[in-house]
Amino acid sequence: QKNFSGLKKKKNKLSDFLENVTRKIFGSKGKSKLFALGAVVVVVILIISLIWFIASRNKTEQAQENQDFMAQAQELEKKAADALIYDDRNQANEHLKEAEKLIAFKLEDDQKYASDLAALKEKIQADKDKIDRITRVNPTELATLENSQDGGQILGFGSDLFIYSKERIKVYKYDSGEKKFAEFSTSAEGLSKLVLGVFNDQKNIITFLASKSFAEMPVYLKEISRVDTDFPENNHEFADMAIYSDKIYLLDPKNNQIYRHTRTVDGYGPGKAWVESDGVSLENATSLAIDSNIYVLKADGQILKFNRGETSDFEISGLAKPLSEASSLFTSDEHQYIYALDKSNQRIVVMDKKGVLTTQYALDGIEAAEDIYVDPESETIYLLADQKLFEIAK
Repeated sequence: QKNFSGLKKKKNKLSDFLENVTRKIFGSKGKSKLFALGAVVVVVILIISLIWFIASRNKTEQAQENQDFMAQAQELEKKAADALIYDDRNQANEHLKEAEKLIAFKLEDDQKYASDLAALKEKIQADKDKIDRITRVNPTELATLENSQDGGQILGFGSDLFIYSKERIKVYKYDSGEKKFAEFSTSAEGLSKLVLGVFNDQKNIITFLASKSFAEMPVYLKEISRVDTDFPENNHEFADMAIYSDKIYLLDPKNNQIYRHTRTVDGYGPGKAWVESDGVSLENATSLAIDSNIYVLKADGQILKFNRGETSDFEISGLAKPLSEASSLFTSDEHQYIYALDKSNQRIVVMDKKGVLTTQYALDGIEAAEDIYVDPESETIYLLADQKLFEIAK
């Protein structure tokens, strides 16, 4: 009884204390205000709880929506891959465009799917490469050129590879065992500079354009000698040369002409204008290649085809991204395809002789590409870039 009485007194004292504090804070109507404050607190808690509930529900709905978008994008990629099995490139491209839209507008910022998204993007890129016939390659480095080996061209005969020095007037042959270009020519007479070179595979001779003449080096002799001729213009600026059936063809963009020099007993006859078509522009032409026709590559990527001095219809088809800063063209009557080096896009574009795209080699890590040569038997591509020789095996 005594303990109960003590507790009751303590309770009364606590009640009196709280009432006094309430009066001091809120005045005579403290209890009413306290109850009102409590009601406000309850309402605030309810509002916060409601906001949290709505946000949580929206987050769950968004997560489910993103999951659905991811599934849709993956399904679209799968449809694209299936379409490519049947070579339906247009249908595959449409599916991939839709998949990329979903990724860009719905999934790009969702970190939850970062790993899945990276894998999906990789598959999409692989599909796009198939559509554009792109093969990504990392060319094998074969040799580093010395500073004196400055010709900027690969001259090939089968698997035998040669380069030359313009100023030193020397020819070097690739030694696959030593992985370098070793000096090959033994002498040079009556020459001050080499300008351009081409391999005459019919006679196993390297033919050069020199500063005021031609020059030749029979491979079996290893001697470079001057061959006289007459050039038709004093202000010529030859960009490239080719040889076919004992005739040399010189590309002269400045004079909007290709000059042909025919072999004679004493050397080569004077150059004669070969292009007869009116209205043809060779401005900014960079390279030419020859089989029974002559193909001229322009810097903007256009390829002109000539037969007996007249233009023939030729247009590249199937190439989604046009050639740009194209610098070297290669083919011959022994080659089934035409090869174009697209310097700025770091690729080699391969097409048949009607201009239909067959393959694109995307060159990983290659920037300063200069020239290409293709072994007709193995179809191995050799690439000269940044003073190095590279190989792209078939």
